[in-house]
Amino acid sequence: MKFVKKYGSIIVSKIVYLVMYDDLVYIMGKNKKKYYDERSKKIGRRKKRKKGINGFQHKEANYPYEIDMDTCKRKAPNIFSFQENLEETVKYFSTTVKELERGGFRKQFIIDSRNVTFVTIDVIMYLIAIMKNIKLNTTRQYTFKGYYPYDDSAKKVYEESGFSKFVRSKSKRLPANTEKLQIISGYRNLGEEAKKICDFVIDKFSKDRKYTQKLYSVLIEMMSNVYFHAYNDNQLMKPMWYTYAEYDNKNVKIVFLDTGIGIANTVHKHNMYEKIVRKFGSRIINDSYLILSALNGEFRTNTEEENRGRGLPSIKDFAYSEYCSEFSVLSGKGYCKMENKGTKELTCYDVNEEILGTIYMFTIKNCEV
Repeated sequence: MKFVKKYGSIIVSKIVYLVMYDDLVYIMGKNKKKYYDERSKKIGRRKKRKKGINGFQHKEANYPYEIDMDTCKRKAPNIFSFQENLEETVKYFSTTVKELERGGFRKQFIIDSRNVTFVTIDVIMYLIAIMKNIKLNTTRQYTFKGYYPYDDSAKKVYEESGFSKFVRSKSKRLPANTEKLQIISGYRNLGEEAKKICDFVIDKFSKDRKYTQKLYSVLIEMMSNVYFHAYNDNQLMKPMWYTYAEYDNKNVKIVFLDTGIGIANTVHKHNMYEKIVRKFGSRIINDSYLILSALNGEFRTNTEEENRGRGLPSIKDFAYSEYCSEFSVLSGKGYCKMENKGTKELTCYDVNEEILGTIYMFTIKNCEV
C-alpha cells in the first residue's frame, strides 16, 4: 500500500480510490465495495449503541449512563398481572405513560421486575407495546433497560413468551415450548397469522378446520380494528396488534392487544346529552358502560360507516358461544369480565387509572359441536 501527502496531486485509475485519514491520503485498491460495506456496518452498530437499544437482563449491572441522560426507575408490582392484580398493574403502566409524556430529551427508563413473583402474558405484551409503540420514544430518543425477575417461574414466563424477540437480552433463549405459541405482532389483518392461532387450537384439541371458523373471524375482526378505525393522528401509540396463545389445563388461552385509542373513544354517542355527560366525566357514561354498550351493538363507531361497529357484537357472540368459557376486555378505564359460573354474563366496572388501547382475553375449550 502506497501513500502520498494530503495535498499532493494524484491521478486515480478506475480501480483506485482515496480515503482521508489524519494527515495522509491512502491509495487503496480493488476492495472498495467490501471496505464501505464493513464501514457501514460499524457505523450502524455505533449508532445503535449510542441510541441505546431496549435491553433486559437478569442481574443488576452498572449501566454506562451519559451525563445528559435523565433516568426514571419503574419498579413493577410483585403480582404483575391485569388478570390477578388489576388496579395496581393499571396504575403502574398509567404512571409510566405519564412519565413518558412528561419526560425530556434522551430520558432512560428502567423497568425493574426483579421482585416480581407472578406475571401473566397480557402484561408482557403491554410492556413490549410501551417500549416499541409510544411515538415519543423515537422523537425524544427514549431508551429502556430492565431486569428479569429473580423468581425462576416468573422469569420463565418472560423467556417462553417470545419477549426476547422484541428486546436485546443477555438471558439465554429457552427451547421452544410446544404448549405455547409465542407473541406475534402486526398492523393489519393478516390471515396467515390468524391461521397460526387456529392451527394451534386444532392441533391441541385434535379438531378439524371447521372448529375454528368462528375464532378465525373474531381474530380477523380484532386485527382489522388496527388497520381501519382504531386510530387517529394525535394518539400516543403507533398502530399495532399483538397476540399469544397457550395450551393450559385442556384449554387454550388467547390474549390479544390492540394499541388503539380504546373502545370508549371509538364508539359514536347517540345524542348531545351523552356527549356532554361523557365529556364531564359522569359515572353514568363511563368507560365500562360504553364498552358494554358497544359489545351489545348499541353504538356505531366514530367513523359512522355502515360496516363499522359490527365487530364488537360478533366478539361478544363468540364469547357467549359454547367454544368460550372465559372472556374479558380491558380498555381505557373500563373492564368487563365473563367467568364460567353457569350463566354467561359480563360484570363491568371502571378502575381508577386507564391504559392505552384494548386487551382481549379468551379461554377456548374443547367441546363437541
